[in-house]
Amino acid sequence: MNIIINATILDEKPSGLGIYTQNIIKELSKMLGAGHQLIVYTSYDVPFDGLRVIVRKVSKYVQPKYGKWGGVVRFIWTQVIYPLRLIKDKADIVYNTTHHAIFLTRVPQIMTIHDLLPIKFSKRHITQHYYFKYVLKFFLHKCLHVFTVSENSKKDIHNFYHVDEEKINVIYNGYNEQIFQPVQGKSQLKEKLSGSYMLMLGASYSHKNVKRVIEAFAKVKDEINCDLVISGGRNQYIESLKECVKNRGLGIRVHFIDYVPFSDLPELYSRAKIFLFPSLYEGFGIPVIEAMACGCPVLTSNVSSLPEVCGNAAYYVDPYSVDNIAAGMTKLLEDVSLRQELIQKGFERIKMFSWEKSAKQILDIIRKIDNENSNCS
Repeated sequence: MNIIINATILDEKPSGLGIYTQNIIKELSKMLGAGHQLIVYTSYDVPFDGLRVIVRKVSKYVQPKYGKWGGVVRFIWTQVIYPLRLIKDKADIVYNTTHHAIFLTRVPQIMTIHDLLPIKFSKRHITQHYYFKYVLKFFLHKCLHVFTVSENSKKDIHNFYHVDEEKINVIYNGYNEQIFQPVQGKSQLKEKLSGSYMLMLGASYSHKNVKRVIEAFAKVKDEINCDLVISGGRNQYIESLKECVKNRGLGIRVHFIDYVPFSDLPELYSRAKIFLFPSLYEGFGIPVIEAMACGCPVLTSNVSSLPEVCGNAAYYVDPYSVDNIAAGMTKLLEDVSLRQELIQKGFERIKMFSWEKSAKQILDIIRKIDNENSNCS
């Protein structure tokens, strides 16, 4: 069996979709037996060094770092060149780890839909909104199986696209157990970030709710001995956040840091007093379980998939209420026993999630499809 995966979403700074893609490929490569091949199309092959996969290199211009043009090139490549490559590779099944499937191919396809963000926030994602509204609907009905990462996302997909619920398989995300653990000791990162801080990651889009966090911090800054660290983000959005900080006189208390390498994330989580994730919408929310794995108490939203993922291991707030977020900050910083309780519950909660478990569930369905095809031959 030849399993083909489109990993053109990858570049050297992977976001959630990229992290998912490279981890699922890594775990699948361990599980395939003799006589089966995993063929990966990507422009960035570093994550696959030493794995039992066959890498097919494609143009670097498909990478997400090229923005909208990268998306256009990725779409054209997927619809024009990719189908021809599948014929050459004698593909038995195509697994699309993101919402990019193929119009014209007879090869069976399966796909993962992580969330319906462009539907929920159409003004922020105008181009993708039309893709999700009109094009993705066709792909969902074309694919044999659809995976998604939470029951909340399954409900969204069923309600919006009217896909049969039996066709939608909920397969939770995982996290890297070898990397995300509590970190102690002095390092270069510790020198850059001295003192206590609350942490936010991935400040790229408005639905992450960073501006309300800044407004909440402004309300309580004089009551707490803790700064706010905001990591990552797109330049234009970061500039608007910096203006917000400046207008509230928070310049010396709010710190913006660039994209943090994967290897430094555990320390960043471990040293934070609180991980702030009051997002307005998430398909899953991998950072919350990474933070829990590093022993960092999580403050998150009481909406979308986050209560499903975090269970009783997080402190919940109304993400639309600045006052509620501010109260959550002070509560978690002042109540030491509550912090310790959430840390311990977090360590228990993360046992639910692993990339190995996720990949096994996907492979079980791939094998089922392969067996059905073999019986029909």
